[in-house]
Amino acid sequence: MKNSVILLVFTGLALGRVIVVPDSAGTIQAGLGMAGFGDTVLVKPGTYPENIVWPSTDGIKLYSVSGPTATVVDGQYAGTCLVLGSGGLTRETKVRGFTFKNGYNAGGGAAGVSCAGSAAISGNRVTRCRGVGVYLSSYSSGFNPLLTGNEIDGCVKEVENWNYGGGLYASAGTGSYPEICCNYIHHDTLRNSARNYGAGMFCDADALIYQNTIAANVACSDTGGN
Repeated sequence: MKNSVILLVFTGLALGRVIVVPDSAGTIQAGLGMAGFGDTVLVKPGTYPENIVWPSTDGIKLYSVSGPTATVVDGQYAGTCLVLGSGGLTRETKVRGFTFKNGYNAGGGAAGVSCAGSAAISGNRVTRCRGVGVYLSSYSSGFNPLLTGNEIDGCVKEVENWNYGGGLYASAGTGSYPEICCNYIHHDTLRNSARNYGAGMFCDADALIYQNTIAANVACSDTGGN
């Protein structure tokens, strides 16, 4: 009966099937592998030790039932928590309601969430990652991801000779406009480099940036800041 209630609540959010994790698929990765355009992968509360790689399928909605405090993707410092490749992804691809923590990138790059497609990422928390918390980057024309309503905190980026972006790094070419709004980016750190730029956020793109709170980030040299 409980599963039936969940399916009824979320039927209006999907054009296709609702795949419930861990009921219909044991892991989030397996659930995404079962999904097609318009399907929703709906994740019940719990901690999921995964390093998720998005399939080359647009239009999948990845939602949690109970929000980020109850639904955790733990990267276990084994790699990036979530990688959304280019693969023709549009804002019909959605990720909402998770905590992504303990991601790791040995080179100091994307550790929490890496996005090279135009996905919509909203209402998540990215925390305690070793490397960039959220990395939005593509030099393909029309790269227009949406990052909204997320909290990015406690991420530490180091290793590289020149450090850019502890909490968030955005980079895009001509004809692309990432949209970054209403996020809370705080207590992220750049360190162990001669040059540290943008402990909270560094943007090398023609982006739409508005109504974010960027505070209490630390760059461990005289050349950086929030």
